[in-house]
Amino acid sequence: MIRDVLRMFDALNLACVVKDVGSRVIWASRPVREKFRLSEAAIVGTTDRDRYPERLAEVFRKSDLEVVESGRPILDRLEVWYDAQGALDWCVVTKLPLRNRRGRVIGLIAAMRPWGGRRELGGELRGVVERIRRNPGDAHRASELARRAGLSPRQLRRRFLELFGVGLKEFVTRARVKAAAELLRGTSRPISEIALDCGFYDQSAFTRAFRRRAGMTPERYRRGGRIH
Repeated sequence: MIRDVLRMFDALNLACVVKDVGSRVIWASRPVREKFRLSEAAIVGTTDRDRYPERLAEVFRKSDLEVVESGRPILDRLEVWYDAQGALDWCVVTKLPLRNRRGRVIGLIAAMRPWGGRRELGGELRGVVERIRRNPGDAHRASELARRAGLSPRQLRRRFLELFGVGLKEFVTRARVKAAAELLRGTSRPISEIALDCGFYDQSAFTRAFRRRAGMTPERYRRGGRIH
């Protein structure tokens, strides 16, 4: 029966991965296998460190542990990852614990889908997230964003951690990196100019931030660098 359920993810062309408690892949749906050009047998036993830059892999591993150790699901968490073309993009991740007959957590199942925009968010954070994404070069001070959301800065930071798994500062940086990635691939503008427009102090700071989160330099990314 479980195998039939997993085949359904293939039939629906949904990105889904089943992992053990050590975050090793037990099964991956066809969209995931095709993305990394791996057969069903070859992807078994691999981890996110084998497929993603270390920084991203650590983010994914941390959320895996959160599910395994707490036994609670992660529902519709917004993250930045690489799409099938190797471009940085937003996605929505849901992770559910898998238990044996005694109720012990023995792994997890994760499903990923592209972020659909405003409709994915509810409540007070919707306007804040849209403002960050549409204006990555702004300062985005916590006090001002919190005021717009009707929250205290502390409440705002806590809500970001709960919803996205990262703090406000890191979310802003990811949004800036994502915006810069689009400009790197879509325009011929100088990298130094892109860095400033996307909120980085200078090209050096931009390069460090981009490499840490994308696993490669902006120059390499512009030349079509891929993660695999």
